[in-house]
Amino acid sequence: MLAMPFPAGAVDYPLRWRWSNPLPHGGSVVDMAFSPGRGLAVQVAERGQIYTSADLNLWLPRESGTTNSLRAVAFLARGL
Repeated sequence: MLAMPFPAGAVDYPLRWRWSNPLPHGGSVVDMAFSPGRGLAVQVAERGQIYTSADLNLWLPRESGTTNSLRAVAFLARGL
């Protein structure tokens, strides 16, 4: 007889995988920059991942052109 550690009725079948940690997108964020003047936040992560957000809730993936881990992000002033 197979012993179950919890009642079978406690499991919601079918099981669904949902990536939820770490929020908001599952990548290991290495650095983040926010520009209040532009209303833009940028996060860089492992494997060349870049994410941008205007509201810090919805993060959109962007292309970096590399698979190397990105280490930092910064905004540069224009016209100086």
